[in-house]
Amino acid sequence: MSTVDIATDIPSRVVTIHEVNFVDDSPREGTVTFTLPTGLRVPSRGIGIAAGSRTVKLVSGRGSIRMFCESGEIVDDGRYAWVIQVKKSWESCPYYIRVPAGSGPISLAAIPPIRAPQRR
Repeated sequence: MSTVDIATDIPSRVVTIHEVNFVDDSPREGTVTFTLPTGLRVPSRGIGIAAGSRTVKLVSGRGSIRMFCESGEIVDDGRYAWVIQVKKSWESCPYYIRVPAGSGPISLAAIPPIRAPQRR
């Protein structure tokens, strides 16, 4: 399993993905796309995080991505409460998450969905 690394200089943690088919427990093939709909900043470090997407290709139903997590250091552009959109290739609708703060890996299945972004 390889890790897509997108947040090495800011508070972040590895999000692991392990998907199986419901009917026969075989590994799910496909992709999971993580999208940041709006830019973020880490003023204390002079870092900007551009809006965009990263896709993880599942291998034998597994994958991982290093994703920035909730932190007082990370601020949005003032228009939205920041979220990360998650879109699984085999599902029709995306959902939104915020990766909780922590130091160790966390399973995508353990991160509860949150409401879609709202303008402030």
